[in-house]
Amino acid sequence: MKLSRVVVSAPGKIILHGEHAVVYGKAAIAVSIGLRTTVVLQRHKNESKVSLLLKDLDYILTWDLTDIQKILVAVPQVSRTDTVLPSDEMLSLIDKLIDSSKFVEVEGVKDAARVFLFLMTSTLRDRDRLPAIEVEVKTALPLGAGLGSSAAYSISLAAAMLLSMQTIPLPKYVKKTPESETTAKDTDSYQYDDIETESLRLVCQWAFEAEKIMHGQPSGIDNSIATYGGALLFQNGEITHLESMPLLSILLIDTQIPRSTRVMVAGVRDRYIEFPTVYMSLFEAVDGICHECIKIFSKIHNLKNEDVPKSEFVRYYQRLESLVDVNQQLLSLFGVSHPSLDSLCHMTSKYGLHTKLTGAGGGGCAITLIPPGTDKDKVAELMNKLQKEFKYKVWQTPLGSRGVIVHEAIPVDRS
Repeated sequence: MKLSRVVVSAPGKIILHGEHAVVYGKAAIAVSIGLRTTVVLQRHKNESKVSLLLKDLDYILTWDLTDIQKILVAVPQVSRTDTVLPSDEMLSLIDKLIDSSKFVEVEGVKDAARVFLFLMTSTLRDRDRLPAIEVEVKTALPLGAGLGSSAAYSISLAAAMLLSMQTIPLPKYVKKTPESETTAKDTDSYQYDDIETESLRLVCQWAFEAEKIMHGQPSGIDNSIATYGGALLFQNGEITHLESMPLLSILLIDTQIPRSTRVMVAGVRDRYIEFPTVYMSLFEAVDGICHECIKIFSKIHNLKNEDVPKSEFVRYYQRLESLVDVNQQLLSLFGVSHPSLDSLCHMTSKYGLHTKLTGAGGGGCAITLIPPGTDKDKVAELMNKLQKEFKYKVWQTPLGSRGVIVHEAIPVDRS
């Protein structure tokens, strides 16, 4: 390894518009959020061990390095710019190693371990040797809530490993600007710049292969957002990055009501089969919401460079709020809302705010738009009410946060 310690993080995401309709070829908009997963990779104090510390799952997994080395027989050696597909033989050896451990019955832990061992044996190989490392993972994202936590994990791991071997170059250390989204401590005047585009492509591809281990055939939305940040349009398998994401923040509200994505998707499918003309019209309406939202993003972005009254900005943000309301009503017609979500929308409307579910629905998470200039005391009062009276988990977070970023990098001491 070229770095003895590297710290990186990647964001989660929300679906702003397009849930369910995207399954039928319509558009969806995904946006990164300020809640991030952080990976700390460093040399292990014991040169014969490898450890994975999953802080939020309260698990510490440790293997003998010699046992992990045995997986290398199934890992093809590729060039620095290529990725490895997780073959059946490779996954079999990984599973055999995991199954010999006592944590096998915890599915989330097993998935995390599989991804870790896949990426480690594929990206940290130096001829036929692997380094002894310790990796600590912690996240601000609720797990299993449809907010891209697994992709943020895969992206952070892949970036940390590729950086530690200098398979991708470390970005420049630059002076912070007042408007920059910081990656450093508030007391620091410098931070790492963005990872270069070609390196991001490689990180994204490695994470996509890792995501296949957990999700079979992922869409590519989550790993793209976690890599590049910002906002993207997804339609018919095509991903387009949106360059004109305006300043926005949300309340992210986890109702903690269990929901099954599979059940929600199947329910919409059943209703579509029964009334195809009706539901295709609804899907078309969601598609229209997505494209109208993109137009408004562009308008707000362009207005920043013009001398226009504040009322002009307010008008466009009000249109974004209207789209949130219409989309929530359509999702209710899809049959994927929930009494708790309907009640939440009604409550936030009393504060002059606009809310919709995000993701599969049937419970889960919702988002409340917080336009610039919203009264901070009003937002604080609402958050307090949701947390104390309803026992919901609530975060205020910006939309369009940076993708994967470097926080710290310490070279190996060669002295």
